[in-house]
Amino acid sequence: MSFAIEVPGSANPLSYQGLCRTLQNATTSPDATQRQSSEQQLTTWETHPGYYSSLQSVYLDKSLPLEPRFQAVIQLKNGIDRYWRLYAHVKNGVSPEEKTLIRSRLFQGTIDEGEERLAEHNALVVARIVRIDYPADWPEALPQIIELLRTSRHGNQQHLFGTLQILLQVVKELGTARLRKSQTALQSVAPEMVHVLSEIYSERSELGINFLASRQGNEQRLTSHCVLVLYL
Repeated sequence: MSFAIEVPGSANPLSYQGLCRTLQNATTSPDATQRQSSEQQLTTWETHPGYYSSLQSVYLDKSLPLEPRFQAVIQLKNGIDRYWRLYAHVKNGVSPEEKTLIRSRLFQGTIDEGEERLAEHNALVVARIVRIDYPADWPEALPQIIELLRTSRHGNQQHLFGTLQILLQVVKELGTARLRKSQTALQSVAPEMVHVLSEIYSERSELGINFLASRQGNEQRLTSHCVLVLYL
């Protein structure tokens, strides 16, 4: 169904259904004018309370087509640097309450996501937020990632792969951070992180070697083991 925005962006209240339609039109509308109008509407909504948590809700809604979901996570990622930092010092920044909601759903956006490009972009969102909030405002971030590694290593392989995606991006962000507190925070959990990763690496390598030696097992599982080893 076509959805044209006929009034100025500021006159359109933010709603979930309206956001879904606007994201869809900004991505797939054949009408260049409608695409531009939709993009302008998204820009207007950037300063509305609840916009970024609504973007996350759209991204997590797997009943929606891929296009608006992908656009939602891109918009979320792009807004982190502009609106996520200290609420009191950024005009129309994301409120502490909205940040808490978004953080509570960040990991599932990658570990439960089957579309690789969407999972990767969400991992970038996680990493950017960790870089800003860890350890002061989100001290449990890295301990939670390490715990996800432990709980998924013998279980859901998609969860394990997704957790590794998140960890890779988080380490990149913290490793290149200029603030000493970020580097110190990463160093403090590095020994435990390396220990868990080395155990996973050893297990996956052994499983792959045993499969090649016996030629017994599921080739798809072997492929997943190899991918995980390469990721490590």
